[in-house]
Amino acid sequence: MRAPIARFQSGSAALDIVPSITSVVHCWYNDPTDATLSYGGMMKQAPLIRFRIDFAENSNLGPGKIALLEGIRTYRSVSEAARQMDISYRRAWLLLDSLNKSFDMPATVNSVGGRGGGGAEITPFGLLLIERYREVERKLNDVANESLREIRVRVSRSTATSARKVSVSKKHRKGA
Repeated sequence: MRAPIARFQSGSAALDIVPSITSVVHCWYNDPTDATLSYGGMMKQAPLIRFRIDFAENSNLGPGKIALLEGIRTYRSVSEAARQMDISYRRAWLLLDSLNKSFDMPATVNSVGGRGGGGAEITPFGLLLIERYREVERKLNDVANESLREIRVRVSRSTATSARKVSVSKKHRKGA
């Protein structure tokens, strides 16, 4: 294992940043007091850090796949989880297919529809993915909260609000 290039510590939580070709963490900073993230009917407290883990090329795990797994765990249905996240069934199916092909164990198993309808179940490995992802998220948020405390108090609320993503579709652009 390579030596860490940086170490962040907050209380009992510690994070070593280690250079690696196959593991990447992308971080975005949000104000935790600001709002909640909405995936349709599922509301989540906005994390300080949203990240994606790249295990290998085309093998990654991020907030969207985790939210989908959590939705399937709740609703026992890919289509209902997709509806609640406001994504298409096809998009949800593609995310699950990518996730299941990324590891040597599936995260979900599906049953064929029929009289009682189909369904989806989270496997023990899928539950492990959710659990470990949320554990890393909590630790990253603890470290970020401690390390960035004096910077957070200087965030201009008007700038933070105006920096949010907005639609740039043709009908929303000026002069279009």
